[in-house]
Amino acid sequence: MVIKEYGDSELPKVVLLHPMLADADIRYKTAVFDGTPMYENAKFIYQLMKFGFLKKHRKAAGMPSADVRKVMESKYGIFGERMAQSFVGISEESLVAIVKACSDFSFPPIPEDMQKRIFLEVGSKDMNCRQNRVVLKHYPHLHIKVREGYGHCMYPATHYKEYGRLLEMYMNTEHV
Repeated sequence: MVIKEYGDSELPKVVLLHPMLADADIRYKTAVFDGTPMYENAKFIYQLMKFGFLKKHRKAAGMPSADVRKVMESKYGIFGERMAQSFVGISEESLVAIVKACSDFSFPPIPEDMQKRIFLEVGSKDMNCRQNRVVLKHYPHLHIKVREGYGHCMYPATHYKEYGRLLEMYMNTEHV
């Protein structure tokens, strides 16, 4: 196997995984994404998300850590403390890079056999859910599961044991 380097290590892992999935030198049995943003050249979404995330980041950075943790725990349960540390600790430059990467996805070609082994989980209240038709246009063999009533990455945060079993099922099932 050829080892390749993909982009800035501070970018979200999904941004790094997308081009890796399309790389013919790397083979995967299964890939699972949750709440994956796949917007193609979305300048308005970029500006909106950049403004919103920077505003929330600056507010969180000025709050006592216990208050930030409390807000994150109310959204992400047992993962709240780690989410609070990560969000407050990230640089604004990295945050802007993440927003940029999430708002300009190029949809690299992914072979049909690999598409059949990709699972996209998304909450119905997640703004990324609106992209399902676009995703399926580019990757018609990919599997999408919409979790009704959940926001961005909220299903695994609130049902982490069940989600773990679901991931095991995805990984242990032959889909090709």
